[in-house]
Amino acid sequence: MKILWLRLPSIHAVKDFVSRCNSFAADFEVASGEHTASGKSLLGMLTLNLSEPLELHIRAAQNELPEILELLQPYCI
Repeated sequence: MKILWLRLPSIHAVKDFVSRCNSFAADFEVASGEHTASGKSLLGMLTLNLSEPLELHIRAAQNELPEILELLQPYCI
């Protein structure tokens, strides 16, 4: 499992992030305080407090992880 911190400053960024997550078989769990949502669910992501940094937990195959990290780099802090 890999843990990253994200910032999604706009609805467009959230939509793009969800789209990027959906291009992989991995599991993406995003947390904001006590609330969590799947990184593959636009509706779930919109329930989080997007004004604060988000904690992302990625469960992926080792060979898939480098590509995931590269694709999500624009949102990492």
